[in-house]
Amino acid sequence: MGAERSREGRAIWRCQGPVMGQRAGHRASGHTAERWRGMLRLGIAEADRMPELAAGLYDVLFGITVGDLASHLVAAFGLAADKAEVVANQLIGLVIHPTLPRLLFGVEPLVDAMPEETRLAADVDLDGIRHLLRIVMPPPPAA
Repeated sequence: MGAERSREGRAIWRCQGPVMGQRAGHRASGHTAERWRGMLRLGIAEADRMPELAAGLYDVLFGITVGDLASHLVAAFGLAADKAEVVANQLIGLVIHPTLPRLLFGVEPLVDAMPEETRLAADVDLDGIRHLLRIVMPPPPAA
């Protein structure tokens, strides 16, 4: 039943407009960060009453992102798919946990624009993310 509920939720969320089918952080033009925060709050608030919608929102925002990162870890680091999914979940949790609650509660301001690729080093704490990656990545096999 859980897989069916998640599948229904994904379908419902994807039908709610083009922004619902996009990966988290890749917003369609005209959709603001405030709307994303509102959707997250709605999913949390209505999870008991509408679990299929909450599951679909979770899948669109986190499940797809975890899958994409896990695929990258398989391709870039040669991790087994099951290990890559574990590492992707851990890394995403470590990266977003400090910030997501502060954004949801309005303690930190939202930003509407993705950082430009040329400014990533200045706009995003890449060293911090690299540090977290070293924490969750399995050590390379001994030669």
